[in-house]
Amino acid sequence: METRDPQYQEKVRRLFASAVFMRDLGVEVESIEPGACSTILRVLPRHLQQDGFVHAGVQAAMADHTAGGAAGSLVRAEETVLTIEYKVNLLRPARGQLLRCHAKVLRPGSVITVVEAEVTALGSGDERTLTAKSMVTLAVVPRAAASEALHEETSTKDGYDRWSAIYDEEENPLLVLEEPEVDRLLGDVRGLEVADIGCGTGRHAIRLAQKGARVTGIDFSEGMLAKARAKAAALASPPTFVVHDVGQPFPLADHRFDRVLCALVLDHISDLAPFFAELARITKPGGQIVATVMHPAMMLRGVEARFRDPGTNKEVRPKSYANQLTSYFNAAAKTGLRIEHFGEHAVDAAYAARSPRAAKYIDWPMLATMVLSAPRKA
Repeated sequence: METRDPQYQEKVRRLFASAVFMRDLGVEVESIEPGACSTILRVLPRHLQQDGFVHAGVQAAMADHTAGGAAGSLVRAEETVLTIEYKVNLLRPARGQLLRCHAKVLRPGSVITVVEAEVTALGSGDERTLTAKSMVTLAVVPRAAASEALHEETSTKDGYDRWSAIYDEEENPLLVLEEPEVDRLLGDVRGLEVADIGCGTGRHAIRLAQKGARVTGIDFSEGMLAKARAKAAALASPPTFVVHDVGQPFPLADHRFDRVLCALVLDHISDLAPFFAELARITKPGGQIVATVMHPAMMLRGVEARFRDPGTNKEVRPKSYANQLTSYFNAAAKTGLRIEHFGEHAVDAAYAARSPRAAKYIDWPMLATMVLSAPRKA
């Protein structure tokens, strides 16, 4: 079959990313081709019904949305699909370690598309059991009409201004994973000059100031910095917070800082080389830059920075860019920075127990960390 959107794979992944229920279930995209989509689900106790089998509702939801992925792969960029009817036959009880759903378009159309989806339970070894089969009819509709009520994409600045109201109250598994890594990589900061680029609500800057660092934080979100200033007001030596668009040259002196921190900012930067050049410019010769970013693998899961606006109940997505690990390596190399450390951090069962929202990402890389050193003077 032939797609009418060259970016169909990214579009289908976004279709899954915007479906809150699919994320809560733990359904993951496995593959996308024109007219076909496959997903997997790691079976957990919460997916089971009273007799220990995977609940029919789980299988039906998985089949329905995977069918939507298959149909969505064929429509135009400005279109999406919505289910208008589906039927599920439960063929056998479903039990195993994994469910796989494969959906294929039987009849594509400009108005109506018909898709068949099959759910298979995978047990130990080569055991495979076809447990459910679904026939799904979907309407092809303009994307704006379907998504306007569900989510909203904003500029990065506007998104973080709005997010600031709830940012510190949310349970964000990425922050829980990241903060101890930042402390470990920065080391002892007593008496050091530290810049926090994209400091947000001051979650790192305040902690570093409490450890004896002289901290300067910059961020372009007035909302985020208002939170930071309020939290830092009681400190004897609070950080200095500066409003500034971090995508522009920093209002900071050359070679001033012993440590430069850039935490969970890089996926919001479209032109990385000038940004890394600015990080290098403000770092003392022989000083270090610690950078963290949501691992690009998360975008393969359709995950990017997002929050749910409590006022509108819409999912809001500040603008992000699909930078790859090589994008960061190349930008650092062009700037003359030396990569001293690179780390990839996945979610394990112990971590998921501390942060329940992370359970769906077990064994999946969520965080990337880097330590870069500025060249010493000759």
